[in-house]
Amino acid sequence: MLGHCYPAFRLKRGGRGVASSGGALLVLEPVVLIVSFTAWAIVARLTRAASLASIGLCLGIPIALVVLGRPTIELAFALAMGAVVILRHAPNIARLMRGEERKLSI
Repeated sequence: MLGHCYPAFRLKRGGRGVASSGGALLVLEPVVLIVSFTAWAIVARLTRAASLASIGLCLGIPIALVVLGRPTIELAFALAMGAVVILRHAPNIARLMRGEERKLSI
């Protein structure tokens, strides 16, 4: 996930980390992924902002882990992944606050 966000050969040209985090969750915690993706879809549908839905996804994953009683180490990793994703979304957050973020065509 960090390699996706901060690639060695494409300085500052990495992604936001949402898809790679989702891929990790698919393997490690598929139930949490299903719950979190459902939350992403609802937020995306209501706001038509993918970045806002992705940030919501990062907040929903730790909540789902706690509700499902997963080990603390998984919660710690989820919080760390979520922090990276939210930091990578800083430009999107600024655009959201100015009302300039592109909308999904749902």
